[in-house]
Amino acid sequence: MQLQLTALCALAVMSLSTVPAGAQSSGTPVPQDVKAAADATQAARKITFETRNGSGVSGSVGLYTIGRSRTRVLVRLPAGHNFRVMLYPGSDCIDNRTASAADVTLRPLNFSTTGASTSSTIVSLPIQKVQSNYVVDVREATSRAAVSEACARLNH
Repeated sequence: MQLQLTALCALAVMSLSTVPAGAQSSGTPVPQDVKAAADATQAARKITFETRNGSGVSGSVGLYTIGRSRTRVLVRLPAGHNFRVMLYPGSDCIDNRTASAADVTLRPLNFSTTGASTSSTIVSLPIQKVQSNYVVDVREATSRAAVSEACARLNH
């Protein structure tokens, strides 16, 4: 009788501690959620800048979902430069491009003044839209402002 009771207690504890797929229990991440977050982080690491016009500028871009309608754009570039970083619709960075209302300036504007090598900006666009048809364009904020120093295509 005691063996049957112990087995029933063990089953009851197992059924209470089992969390259905996609559900969360008291703040503990579900394995599927952890894997999805890891996959998203890995995908974000794969977005790198393509050097343009012989600049030698390199870096990376990370995209992170914030709710349903916002995205954090994290840009990493070499410190000590005076860059202007923009997010704009398109499939490629274009020299002598005319600004549009859809352009988003990514902060900080001046990496050399702040000493920063990382820019983190929250944009009011869902990540799917950012990934589908946007680029991050890097330009020198002074003498070479008309040409793209580096370009990251986000539609990977």
